[in-house]
Amino acid sequence: MIYERYRFNNYCKQEPGESIAAYLTELRTVAKNCQHEDVIPEEILHDRIVLGIRDDKMRERLLRYNDLTLQKAVALIKAAKQTEHQVKLMGASKP
Repeated sequence: MIYERYRFNNYCKQEPGESIAAYLTELRTVAKNCQHEDVIPEEILHDRIVLGIRDDKMRERLLRYNDLTLQKAVALIKAAKQTEHQVKLMGASKP
């Protein structure tokens, strides 16, 4: 249990090329073993997503929300990735 919390708090960071969905799955797996009695697992995941994502600009954006939930954080991250992909596609189609 203590090792799992240590692992969760120190090593659960998004890996290069890892999607937000894969990162969230890994967080959920590790969080199950942490046994945080006073904290709701969704809150733990929310905190780790904000602290562990690789994109510093996205982290800064997420920290601006006072009412940020796990679902909202994931939706914002996915939307940003989709927009980034679309902008790259638009840039690639320029002559």
